[in-house]
Formats: sequence, structure tokens, C-alpha cells
Amino acid sequence: MPRQDDVQNLLTQLNELERLYGRVPAEKDPNYDPSGEANARIHLLKQKLESLGAELEWDGSQYRLRHIRGRGTDTSCP
Repeated sequence: MPRQDDVQNLLTQLNELERLYGRVPAEKDPNYDPSGEANARIHLLKQKLESLGAELEWDGSQYRLRHIRGRGTDTSCP
């Protein structure tokens, strides 16, 4: 069963990459083209989070954790 700390750590890394190299700059500048390395790192973090059962949503500035599948009856996250 995934630990909340592990999921939160990966989510923090994902949001930092998105802020620096991903969706955030791309939404501010239509000519911005993120590097293939940045896209690959973002994709890998999303895969890791998904494998831990994390369900995410983009709020316009960052990903938020909706809930984690497989955590018993209490899967909601603030």
C-alpha cells in the first residue's frame, strides 16, 4: 500500500517540473517548447504516481491529489 509521504514527494517533484519546464510556462507563452528531457521526466513522475494509485487533477497552476486508490475506505485527500 502506498504511503502518503511517497505520493506527496512525487507530487511535489511533478509540480516543480511543471512550474519550471512544463504546462505553466507553456500556458504563459504559446511559443514555449519544452525539452524532450523535461517531458520525459514529467511523464515518468506521472507514471510513478499512477502506479501508486494516485489520481490527480490539474487546477490551472499545479496538480492536486484527488485521492489514492486502494487505501481502504478513506481514500480522500485534502
